[in-house]
Amino acid sequence: MPSFKNVGSRLKGPYDAGPDKQPAYHTLDFFIAYEVIKNVRVFADLHNITAQRYFDIPGYNSKRFNMMAGAAIKL
Repeated sequence: MPSFKNVGSRLKGPYDAGPDKQPAYHTLDFFIAYEVIKNVRVFADLHNITAQRYFDIPGYNSKRFNMMAGAAIKL
């Protein structure tokens, strides 16, 4: 399931460092899961696929592209 997040340009807070206007940004995420056999499911979760650099809070880095994958077994 894809997920798209778009944040427009915005003004900084009164105590934030940096430019007065924060630039717009967008991110693209993707999650997929598949039940291989009964009670066994594999999944992959991809975040910020485009590796967009952005700041939600001035001075704090954003997360870059990252992923998590695994399997879930019901006992």
